[in-house]
Amino acid sequence: MSKPKAIKPKPAPKFNSILGDPPAVLRGHALQVWEDTAAELQTAGIGTRVEANALSCYCQAIADFHAAQAEIDRLGLVVITERGAVKNPAVTIKNQAMLMIHKFASSFGLTPASRDRVAFTAPKDHNPFDEIMKS
Repeated sequence: MSKPKAIKPKPAPKFNSILGDPPAVLRGHALQVWEDTAAELQTAGIGTRVEANALSCYCQAIADFHAAQAEIDRLGLVVITERGAVKNPAVTIKNQAMLMIHKFASSFGLTPASRDRVAFTAPKDHNPFDEIMKS
């Protein structure tokens, strides 16, 4: 019997590790989440302009989660309508936001379980002498 050939994994594409400015659609709490999260990701060497849209979705989901929770706090889990008592629609919004938060957080290695699956590469400190030495 012949030995099976080893399959070599293709190298992951290399992108510039800069998220850039937050997308213009982010406002309020979502923008604050971007600023906090993007700074942490960049420190760990994670995140590129290619991933900025995914990060903005994560940030918006967190803002939606908080807005829905505020509505639940204000109105309760059940609201009265012309049809009687029904589940507050904000409960559904909150639950959907939690699912999206978890999916995007896992993609960026922002949960303990997903951290080992994301390649962290801390950015190198800029040393002006490196450029001189290359000359």
